[in-house]
Amino acid sequence: MKKLNDDVKTYVRLLQQGQLQRAYRGILTFMGDLNRQWKKNHPRWITGSVYPGYMDMTYFPTTPPDLKDLGLKIALVYLHRENRFEGWLSGMNRSIQSKYVDWFQNRPTPYKLTPPGPGVDSILVCTLVDQPDFDAPEVVMNQIMETTLVFLRFL
Repeated sequence: MKKLNDDVKTYVRLLQQGQLQRAYRGILTFMGDLNRQWKKNHPRWITGSVYPGYMDMTYFPTTPPDLKDLGLKIALVYLHRENRFEGWLSGMNRSIQSKYVDWFQNRPTPYKLTPPGPGVDSILVCTLVDQPDFDAPEVVMNQIMETTLVFLRFL
């Protein structure tokens, strides 16, 4: 088994190259811009702050009024390792989440149903943008917004 010190040495070597910080900063900047644009486009929605994560995922929650009444929300998630944006339908708590997982199990859906389990925060998962082009942030942002709204219309 690798020791933590070996991993830290690799991490430091990657940091010394500079690309890791630039990429991570760019992702966080993009997510901050997406969050601001989302709030501007959907002022009646409850939209939280960007959670930067541990280089695994970065996300922010957003809740349209009709989902709030059901105890549901949407998380707009960037998965670092996969280089993919996803929309996650989530419950405000585990019991709500479990209720809707059961409900969706008996209905056809074009989206991935996530079985409940420890650390699982999604009910349904929608791929918003796979392999985004961060050199075209406006295009990616528009794709995320449009696909998220299609996902919400399904719900």
